Amino acid sequence: MVTDIHCDDNPVHLDHNSEFLHTPPEIFDLYLQADNICFDSPRGSAVLCRCCLEQFLARIGYRGSLKKKIRQMQRETNVNRSFSSYIRDAMEFVRIVGNVAAHPRYDSKSCTTAEIEQEMAELCLEIIRDVFKEYYEKPLRFEQARMTYERELSSFL
Repeated sequence: MVTDIHCDDNPVHLDHNSEFLHTPPEIFDLYLQADNICFDSPRGSAVLCRCCLEQFLARIGYRGSLKKKIRQMQRETNVNRSFSSYIRDAMEFVRIVGNVAAHPRYDSKSCTTAEIEQEMAELCLEIIRDVFKEYYEKPLRFEQARMTYERELSSFL
C-alpha cells in the first residue's frame, strides 16, 4: 500500500511496505485515514488517532476503556510489553486530544466544540507513528539484523 501524507505543505510519499512493514495493516489503515483528513479536518484526524490507539492497545491485550488500557500499559512490568516514558505519556495525550475533539462541551445555555489545530492533529499522527515504530518496527528490524549478523559472524566465534 502506498499513500501520500497530506498534513503539511510538503506531502511525503509513504510506502507501508517499507517504513511500517511489521505494523498490522488494519491498524495502519486507520492511521492512514487519520492522516488523509488531517489538513481538511484536524478534529476528525485527532478522533481517528484516538481510535487507532484504542485498537492498538486492544490488539496487544489491554482491556476496558482507553483510559483503563493506558493505565494498565503505564503499570506494565512485562519488558516485552513496556514502552518508553515518552510513549506512555504521549498515549495519554492522544487520548485526551481525541476526547476533546469527539465530545462537545455542554453548559446550561449552549453546546460548544473545541477547535483542534492542525499542529495538534499532526502531533497525534506523529505519536501514533512512534508507537508503531517502538512496538512493531524497531524490535523486529533489530531481530532480523541480529539473526543475519549472527549467521555471518558465527564463523568468527
